[in-house]
Amino acid sequence: MGILDGRHGEGEVEEDVEKYAEQLLVLAHAYRVPWLKLWCQEAIGSRLTPGTVVDVLQLADLCDAPQLHLRCMRLLAKEFRAVERTEAWRFLRDNDPWQELDVLRQLHDADMVRTEALSR
Repeated sequence: MGILDGRHGEGEVEEDVEKYAEQLLVLAHAYRVPWLKLWCQEAIGSRLTPGTVVDVLQLADLCDAPQLHLRCMRLLAKEFRAVERTEAWRFLRDNDPWQELDVLRQLHDADMVRTEALSR
């Protein structure tokens, strides 16, 4: 992979980032490459679905990726019923109840802020 040594053209780099975005995010976090980390967050965030959001949220938390975390939480809030039916959510609920509680608490807090803002 010639992404970092400049052997790829612009379009090829974007293709590789799309293809390997999760792995590159982990590497960008570990080796502290902020521009690549932002690029990967955008690539991963652009293809979020209710079926992938739980795993991506965990990845965002592990890699300290706040933009990706925010996109995940927005999708969770918007599509919670669909997310709740996924295997990933059931796995999270059964194996990491603290993370489930954290997600539910964040959704509740966001809903409270939204409700307060609307009542003003």
